[in-house]
Amino acid sequence: MIVYKVLTGNHPYIINEDYFDPRIKYYYFHTHEIKNKSGKWKFIKIPVEQSLLYTQRKYKILSHKLFEEPSIYLDFNYKQKPNFYENNIKLLNENSYTVGKHHFRLHYIDEICDWLILFAEINTLIKITRYLKYIKYNFNVHFGCECGYLCRDNSKQTKELNNMWWHFWKKFKKRDQLFFPVATYFTKNKVNLVDTLKCMYVVTSNVMFRKKPKNITNEIPNFVKQINSITKRTDTFNSKIITYRL
Repeated sequence: MIVYKVLTGNHPYIINEDYFDPRIKYYYFHTHEIKNKSGKWKFIKIPVEQSLLYTQRKYKILSHKLFEEPSIYLDFNYKQKPNFYENNIKLLNENSYTVGKHHFRLHYIDEICDWLILFAEINTLIKITRYLKYIKYNFNVHFGCECGYLCRDNSKQTKELNNMWWHFWKKFKKRDQLFFPVATYFTKNKVNLVDTLKCMYVVTSNVMFRKKPKNITNEIPNFVKQINSITKRTDTFNSKIITYRL
């Protein structure tokens, strides 16, 4: 089993980790120098391809290009609990692809409203939604996920899903977790959703990729109507999205 992280950008300090399992191989891909290298990580400096975001997403999504054996991707701010190996070996034995589930972003409207609050422009979100409608994506099957955790056996199914996910992400180079359910739909592959906090901690860090959230509460009702007119659904978004972000 392999655990790996990918950090792009000039962030010289990483979080200190308390637990490493001797049965796991650890890889840390990074584009800039890291000053506090520690633990069992094998640090590998990688070149920037096109942009920092493009590089990070490429290494994150295309796990089968990096490893032949099963691998687990973790965001930079995820830390393992002592039961990490046992939990994940069980998942790998039972599932080809496991991803973290989101507890209150459950539908497409939740995901896209959350993205709007963070930094996205309405025109961009309308464009993406219309594109997904055009290619006949079934918005009814959309699910909320946390792609800071990806447990994959790197089998044929994994490769198909990774490649499809990469295909959709490259088209817009935006919000990878929005396109993950889309990729599962078009590959007809099933994924397992789990509560990541059972075997991991999520810690705060100075490394931030997101802009400051926008307080656009008054704009959301009309935006929801616009999205629903495209998806032909009558969704309402979860208000926890606003309280969580703002």
